[in-house]
Amino acid sequence: MKLKPLAAAALLATSLSSFAATDLGTLGTDPVFFNGTGSGFVFDTFTFTLSELSSLRIDVTDLKFPPSWSFSNLGIALLDESFVTLGSATAADGLSFSGLAAGTYALALTGFTSGSFGGAYAGVLAAAPVPEPETYALMLAGLGIVGFIASRRRSNV
Repeated sequence: MKLKPLAAAALLATSLSSFAATDLGTLGTDPVFFNGTGSGFVFDTFTFTLSELSSLRIDVTDLKFPPSWSFSNLGIALLDESFVTLGSATAADGLSFSGLAAGTYALALTGFTSGSFGGAYAGVLAAAPVPEPETYALMLAGLGIVGFIASRRRSNV
């Protein structure tokens, strides 16, 4: 099952001039929704940018309305800006990543439609910034100062 997203990633890497990706822009803290339809073999790509170190969750669902709209299978793959596959799965499983560096990424969706009119899907990308170590150090220093002040007040009473 995981072979199709990998094959799609290889196809994407070898045919850069022949595909057009939908740009989802820079991901922030709000989820970004996307969707698509197709007939026969579907190969859709979505590009997006992370502006800082982030965790990412990708969920996609096949919108089934048999026998009119359906996929026999739908796979997803996440690629970095060098078109290296970072992960792939079936749409039903989704993908999660933590510690993705700032940069541009591509989401590839592949599958075969089985409905008489083709297939449809909808998905969501949710990114959350990962706090840097300095943030934790500053928080611990603040807690230490509060603890020190509380212990001094207790000894003065």
